[in-house]
Amino acid sequence: MLSLLDLDERLVEIILELLPSSDLSSLCLSCKSLLPFARRRLFRHIILKQHTNVQGRLYIAGIFDALEAQPGLARSVDSLELKGPKPNVLSTTGNHDAHAAGHANQDSTAEPWLIQPSNSNLDAKYVSLISRFKGLRHLGLGMHFAALSLQVDKSFDSLHIVEFIDDDNDLYGDSWLYELSSVDPLLVTKLFHLPTIEQMHIIFPPTQLMQPELENLPLAPSLTTIYLRETLLDPADLAKILSKTPQLRRLFFSFYEDRDKAQGYNLQEHLSMERLLYALLHVSSTLEDLELSLSWADGENPGGNRWNERQNRIFYGIEGRLGPLTAFASLTRLRLPLVMLLGFFPSNNPTLTDALPRTLPPNLRYLCLSNDLSEWVTFEWKAVLLDSCLCSWIPHLRLYVPLLERFDLVVWTGRNNCEDAFWTENDPNLVGRLCKDADIEGTVTYKE
Repeated sequence: MLSLLDLDERLVEIILELLPSSDLSSLCLSCKSLLPFARRRLFRHIILKQHTNVQGRLYIAGIFDALEAQPGLARSVDSLELKGPKPNVLSTTGNHDAHAAGHANQDSTAEPWLIQPSNSNLDAKYVSLISRFKGLRHLGLGMHFAALSLQVDKSFDSLHIVEFIDDDNDLYGDSWLYELSSVDPLLVTKLFHLPTIEQMHIIFPPTQLMQPELENLPLAPSLTTIYLRETLLDPADLAKILSKTPQLRRLFFSFYEDRDKAQGYNLQEHLSMERLLYALLHVSSTLEDLELSLSWADGENPGGNRWNERQNRIFYGIEGRLGPLTAFASLTRLRLPLVMLLGFFPSNNPTLTDALPRTLPPNLRYLCLSNDLSEWVTFEWKAVLLDSCLCSWIPHLRLYVPLLERFDLVVWTGRNNCEDAFWTENDPNLVGRLCKDADIEGTVTYKE
């Protein structure tokens, strides 16, 4: 196989341009001679993840040194992502090979899944690194870096996208995530002040935005996308955020309802659909893409015959229905749980068979319903009931939503506890046939 080192320098540069950043990082770590080329590419999109192993620390130290030697390189960086656990130490000058060798034994026995304790000197180095990039458009901070005390000054005036990333989701249990995930609420407030900020993604489970800070959010006229996953915020707090985003076009919001872990948060006993609708109405004239989901605590499943005894416990409370959504004239994509749109208990909705089409936004092009809460809801939402409703809804969807092109149903099957809980299981092709007859594309997706 021909080595890249045998190729013409310009050809190597072209190859590096075509490689995805992840492949490039791996290539550079395994071939030191390519670092000069890699830095030209990576100084547009830098991803620093392997902070604790020997090769990764050498590479990161090289980035620090390159910035020290050539400060002008930082001006070409568009994107910076800091992921993975922080190291205990980080050398930025001197003999890196000796430094790495001195810690090799420590690295080989360390437990990489443990979040490293806070180190103010180390944090200061990462803050200094970020502050060098004066033209960043995208900043991504993993769960180990989200609490850095960044000074949001004019050097961030070009920032368009900020992401707080759950980058170790597969390595942590929920209890670890709750205790150790945090976003500096003051930093979120500062980011709202930025004149160019367009997208904000907070993807920690659960998101711990402190409610007092929401009272002081400034207007963010350029913010068009918000992604909040598994948040502890109440709909009233969401309203405070949306009232400051007059140009919001995309909203992705996942509610986290483990109330045992929500102590100290001013959460309502039930998730009120009326309050949620009030929050969403702040952006009804601009919102184009809306996705809502529910993340209830798996450990609180009442099971079997205990359902009737505990159905009113706050762990499971959804109050009312979200709608009608006819005021959302700009909304073209809608994804949400069926129980939000039609209610937690179908027995409380006597017009269930024709309720769905009348509640939808008039210009909707894509609709996706999911059975979030199926672990409990299917005690009421039996498969036969859903199939009956689908047969009533789908043929008439185009009458109320003439632009609708696609209807999808997402079925979570792995968490159901009753035998007849698998929606459309007896006839998995039902949705496809109904949609075809209605001149709409449609599928059922089963997930565990």
